[in-house]
Amino acid sequence: MTGRTVEFIGSAGGNPSAALTATSQVNHEGHSGYRIDHLANNLLGNDGTGGNNGGFCFNPAVQPDVILLHIGTNDIWQRYNPGARGKSAEKTFLANLRNRLDSLVNRITVLRPAAHLLVASIIPMNVSSGGTLLNNDVKTYNSYIEKTLVPKYQNLGRQVSFVNQYQNRESQRDDQSHIVARWRAPQPSGYDLMAETWSIAIQSTIGG
Repeated sequence: MTGRTVEFIGSAGGNPSAALTATSQVNHEGHSGYRIDHLANNLLGNDGTGGNNGGFCFNPAVQPDVILLHIGTNDIWQRYNPGARGKSAEKTFLANLRNRLDSLVNRITVLRPAAHLLVASIIPMNVSSGGTLLNNDVKTYNSYIEKTLVPKYQNLGRQVSFVNQYQNRESQRDDQSHIVARWRAPQPSGYDLMAETWSIAIQSTIGG
């Protein structure tokens, strides 16, 4: 981005690419295994989640200009629906998932109103290993983000935009295993594709 200095911030620094390491931009707030509730619980607190680096992602020193949010994969993978049992758990699963994300987006935009929040559709589940049903939920969830959630907060005057992280992987379906590995996490080439998508979205948001 011409004329701009970019600084990645966050409490984590694991698994950086060679390019980021070369520029000492290894900080981030990505946490393996996180669900929506984990992120929500650790914005202003510490719920003891493994690998949360002490929690408090939004400590006073953290004042980002842009926040990248790609969350919900582990909720779907785990069928996480607290308090629900039996048939009701499946019936209410997607509704409760949407409600948790809505609450998180509201909280982030209230806590950091000056930041522009980029909410992404999550990438596909690998359709091998029985992932087809899960990926149908991914599509439904992504449609909610794009068509309902983001417009809701835009109408409220919040700085929120949608980023389509699913679409690029869908276009690579002829080589799905190359893009999505281990059922829900991408191969390095898939992460490169995610980075390109984020970069375009950021430049569209702040210019450059």
